[in-house]
Amino acid sequence: MGMGYGGGFAVVIDEKDVAKTTRKEFQAYQNAAKVFTDTDGDLGNFARDVDFGQPGDSVDAGIPAQVEAHKKLLAAYDALQKAFKRKTGITLYVGYHNADEEGDRYDEVDGLFWALEFSDCYPASKEFKKLRKGCKEECEIKHYVTLG
Repeated sequence: MGMGYGGGFAVVIDEKDVAKTTRKEFQAYQNAAKVFTDTDGDLGNFARDVDFGQPGDSVDAGIPAQVEAHKKLLAAYDALQKAFKRKTGITLYVGYHNADEEGDRYDEVDGLFWALEFSDCYPASKEFKKLRKGCKEECEIKHYVTLG
């Protein structure tokens, strides 16, 4: 089977706007993320695991502190998502894309990013229009490619 690039996109929201919308929950997520990375946990792998519906796949079971930190990070992420949805009516998720290893120099995202569920935003819902008005940066669709 041949390899090739496939197009991807996300409705990206700036991290500052996520923090502004869910201050307490975002701070708890940041704190849990710091503890997780201090145990050599990888936030890119975390984002991919939750995106693929397989949280914990990349956690090193041989490092008990990392396993525990991952559980707390997952709980903080879940609380953040619920708080954001409750306050905005829009589903939030964390994403990860490595443009150097699996993308292209023209990709509009690289590394960790925060994104909104497309179907909660377009056609432009009243919830999305309201959220967009309060954002410092425009919540917009960003494009990238993935090799696979």
